[in-house]
Amino acid sequence: MASLRASQEGREKFKQARNKKGWEQIAPSLTTDIHLTRSTVQRLEQGKRIRQDSFVALCKAVGIEKWEEIVDNSSPRDSKPYLAPLGREKDIEDLSQRVNRGAKVIVIQGIGGIGKTTLAECFFKFRKLKYLKLRMATATAYINPVGDAIDELLQEREEPSRNFRGKLQQLKRQLQTGKLGILIDNLEPALDKHGKFIEPHRDYLELLAVLSDASVQSVTLITSREFLEEPGVTFERLPLKGLDEEAWEQFFCSRNIQTDTVTLNAIHKAYGGNALAMTILCDPIKRYDNLADYWQEHNKTDDHLLVEIRIENLIKEQLNRLEEIYPEAYRLLCRLSCYHYQDVPSIPIEGLLCLLWDLPKEQQTQAVRSLKDRSLVEFSNKEYYLHPAIQALARARLKLTDEWKRVNRKVGEFYFGIAIDNEDKPHVKAAFEAFKHFYEIQDFNYCCKTLLDKILGANKDNLDNLRCSVNIWNYTTRILKMGEDIVEKLPERSRLLMLIPIGVCYSDLGKNYKALKVSQEIIEITERLGKLDEPNNKKIIFAKVAAYSISGRANRLIGKFQVSLNECEKAIKTANDSNLTQLKALALYELGRAYIDANKPGRAVSCFVVAAFQAIGMTVSEEARKFFKLLFDIPKLLPQIENLLQKNSPQDTRSNNIKQFRIIYSIAQCFNLMSLSLHPLAEFFAIKALKLAETADDKSCKTWAYLELAICYSRIGYQKKASQYYKQAENNLIDEDETFVIVTVLSKIAEWDYQQGRDSSEALEKLEKLLQDTDFHYLQARVYYNLSLTYYKLCLVARANDYCDRALSIATELGIPLVKECQELKEQLLSEQT
Repeated sequence: MASLRASQEGREKFKQARNKKGWEQIAPSLTTDIHLTRSTVQRLEQGKRIRQDSFVALCKAVGIEKWEEIVDNSSPRDSKPYLAPLGREKDIEDLSQRVNRGAKVIVIQGIGGIGKTTLAECFFKFRKLKYLKLRMATATAYINPVGDAIDELLQEREEPSRNFRGKLQQLKRQLQTGKLGILIDNLEPALDKHGKFIEPHRDYLELLAVLSDASVQSVTLITSREFLEEPGVTFERLPLKGLDEEAWEQFFCSRNIQTDTVTLNAIHKAYGGNALAMTILCDPIKRYDNLADYWQEHNKTDDHLLVEIRIENLIKEQLNRLEEIYPEAYRLLCRLSCYHYQDVPSIPIEGLLCLLWDLPKEQQTQAVRSLKDRSLVEFSNKEYYLHPAIQALARARLKLTDEWKRVNRKVGEFYFGIAIDNEDKPHVKAAFEAFKHFYEIQDFNYCCKTLLDKILGANKDNLDNLRCSVNIWNYTTRILKMGEDIVEKLPERSRLLMLIPIGVCYSDLGKNYKALKVSQEIIEITERLGKLDEPNNKKIIFAKVAAYSISGRANRLIGKFQVSLNECEKAIKTANDSNLTQLKALALYELGRAYIDANKPGRAVSCFVVAAFQAIGMTVSEEARKFFKLLFDIPKLLPQIENLLQKNSPQDTRSNNIKQFRIIYSIAQCFNLMSLSLHPLAEFFAIKALKLAETADDKSCKTWAYLELAICYSRIGYQKKASQYYKQAENNLIDEDETFVIVTVLSKIAEWDYQQGRDSSEALEKLEKLLQDTDFHYLQARVYYNLSLTYYKLCLVARANDYCDRALSIATELGIPLVKECQELKEQLLSEQT
């Protein structure tokens, strides 16, 4: 397909049209909607060529129908005679500035295929310099003696002297009298592991001394995959990095390969912007319809980055040389491939040094530096990482050695050691990485320790984090998967604790019957351990309270409210028998949640208030009595509550903020279910809850707070405010992991839409699908009932009757008050049919 560029006048016309619509270069109508990238828009506005179909699409998007009128139809002869290699304009400029400042020898260093030789040759063309190319052998054994190299440089102008010194003098005279470029390509076979010339070829130092002499008019560019480290030679270094993503996009565009932003970003990152890899991939990609189809087909295995044999050979060549000249650095490279570079994309120097257990400390820094100098590891912001293509080959080699298990343990221990704070995201991510490595070597005890201690923060003083850690909310699905993978492989005491977060996660994701099985298993283990010699063990008592609480919650979410209350009462009794205040607070909280769903908000609020006082160690009877005495004297109550919250605020950590949020939010929910006269209290506590959620920066907490404020304002007729908070709650569901949050919010929004006279059938049908594979039976019944009401309102009586029957069936089985509402609706539907 042809490519076009806009004329200068056309570019101005395009910009004016874009600005008139109020669009930036990243406006969705210019990118997402027509499947183009911002760089394509930028190239059009910079007068660069883009594909014709992209050119036409952008013109039409801004309202230019006659796109032909802005095309640059000038003759190619009007363009510049020299074009820099794709994506290397800044590097050409950098080389020019160095030469203008007087640089005589410049070493362009970078990994194989990065574009060193192409850059050097293009630079000489840019400077209009005739140049002589001296290519070193690909293997050390075949390197020409330096005398032969000088002969090659001299032979076009005069007969070389037979004497080495004479040859050097001849070369120096020639370079002093005329401008000339010299390209010494592929220097690394002549270097040792420290970047110095190997013994048979030390005479190359004298050649470089001539080439770097201030009197010569020549410019020498040397390409090398490894750094030159000769203190006696004057030269400058130009480390060459991969091409940027825009250059890759331009390249594929010029080859009529359709790209998209996500795939292009992934493949560019995988190959580190390597120019040769980009070129090699072109033909294989053309066998597919577009870049995405190629990547989807080849991105399935660990070694998918090596499917093109030339890319694999390119990396093999450099790894083989490293193994030969610097085996210690080679081993480090292979060991580094064990890191995943996923949750933690780069690692500090300590993560490298811990893998050099077999190298004396004084040699470790040099091994690291050698990899960095050879561009085999990337270094950014004081941390290191491997490009995926290099990692894939190095990892395959590491797996063939007897070091695989030991390296995984070292990496796991490194991550375990730096994961100190379970409320700090980088530390939590490090803990996730530690788990992967321990799991790889089947060290399930350390997997358990990592999950419970480092991710959930559930040490012996914070056992409550087993069921209410912030990370259970943040990583529900992931934590459940990790727990399921190891729980059956743990000894009984460890399994007892691991089952608690598994049970909590099951309920969060709507798998409440699985949660009930977990609860029963916990009870059975506590009874067995209690019969041995540990009836008063704090962990066993906590696990038993947690088991009843998990059962109470699961039954509540299913819709079995009386069973839920009974299980929570068991948790209360177990906690009271233990005399552990924190356990009492946790059990009371769950009982309060059960009372809310049983539509007993008065009892619920008393549970939450007492739980809050117990959690902060206050005298419950005295403070609770004051609170309830002032309950109906709101002007006096609110200042006292404010003072109480400020006075007894727990230590300001994210975890404590979220625990406090749960109490405050639940109290707000209670008052929202009570008389409208208590609205000021509902609003007060809901606003407090939102502030705590914002302080903790917790997504799910903010969603709950938005929802409660929406309900609060909806009840008193502030529909504009209610609409605002409902919208915020809905927007906050993007990327939400917890199923219960999603279905609850959408259910409340659908009910509100119905109350406002809007058609909520589409939202309810969406909810119906979301609830299909869950055990949220009470919510299912409510959705069916609301669908029945909606279809009845739309005069779709048959459908309304069907959904009413479904709701009535579930409500009858659960024995909930919804039965009466369904029966009344059923009577209306039957009268309509008759």
